[in-house]
Amino acid sequence: MKNDYDIDLVYLWVEGSDPQWIAKRNLEQAQYTQIENDAVNKCRFCNNDELKYSLRSVEKFAPWINKIFIVTDNQVPAWLDINHPKIKIIDHTEIMPPEALPCFNATALEMRAPYIEGLSERFLYANDDMFFGGQVEKSFFFDKYGMPIIRFQKKVLKETDNLYCRMVKNAQDKIFEEYGVRIKNFPHHNIDAYLKSDYIACLKKFEKDIERTMMSKFRDKDDIQRSIVSYYMLALGRARFKNGYARPLWHERAKIVHRVDSDLPLYKRIFDTLTGNYAADSAYIFPHKIDSCGKKLKKLKPKLFCINDSEDTTDEQRRQIKEFLESYLSEKSGFEIS
Repeated sequence: MKNDYDIDLVYLWVEGSDPQWIAKRNLEQAQYTQIENDAVNKCRFCNNDELKYSLRSVEKFAPWINKIFIVTDNQVPAWLDINHPKIKIIDHTEIMPPEALPCFNATALEMRAPYIEGLSERFLYANDDMFFGGQVEKSFFFDKYGMPIIRFQKKVLKETDNLYCRMVKNAQDKIFEEYGVRIKNFPHHNIDAYLKSDYIACLKKFEKDIERTMMSKFRDKDDIQRSIVSYYMLALGRARFKNGYARPLWHERAKIVHRVDSDLPLYKRIFDTLTGNYAADSAYIFPHKIDSCGKKLKKLKPKLFCINDSEDTTDEQRRQIKEFLESYLSEKSGFEIS
């Protein structure tokens, strides 16, 4: 299959300091007697201009991206050129049913991503704190047959993990119940590839569980994380790993994101490891280690990286993150107002 197909990119974005948005959230939150602390943590809604730098990385390293859909709650970044031919702002009202609004749950919104009008069959999904770190081609995300390439971390989830981990485990459990396939590996928490048709098929397969998640206006321990779509595609052999194809009923182990290209011959992988000639698929940067971020990226040379704003991130660390991003991705993109 030729890779002359379009690939779109979807982001969620929110301006958490907007007074009108805050008032709306507070009004909705007051109607709940119990909400997980993690669901309303500042990191869920804090805007540190990561989207600006993520878009700079798109233009620099993945210019073949077709359309860029930014899903927002009646908001637009002040610096964004909404007249750019690639940019399309999607309001929550365009993809969510009225009874699910207002929504302050990214997990719920992600369940409606494939229903964006005009979205291409092959698309990528990213949080705004995810970035391209080097030149990538379409083949990084879709193989020669047009199938999505799935990447995992090595981590195995535990019952006692945080809210996000519980939502991922819910996804794993649903796949096990339906297909007898136990996938324990953790999503690599970076830009992921999907087929719109399979995404929708998965949502319909688990319709009752997905509907409950979609109606959850704040994150909840019973929500289903979007990784269920990747697990679903793998269980049915509708996606592949970096260096191997998934087969129904999970007859092979998950291929993990490595520091060297796992598609290379063994002798070349050993050589690259010994010489430190890394080329990681993706890298995860902890905010408290932002001071060593440049050194890590220089060493690993990842195609993708994420600087995750978590529950423990401080405002000072956010300032340092923005300072680093402005230095690392300093050239303004065509997506910004001149």
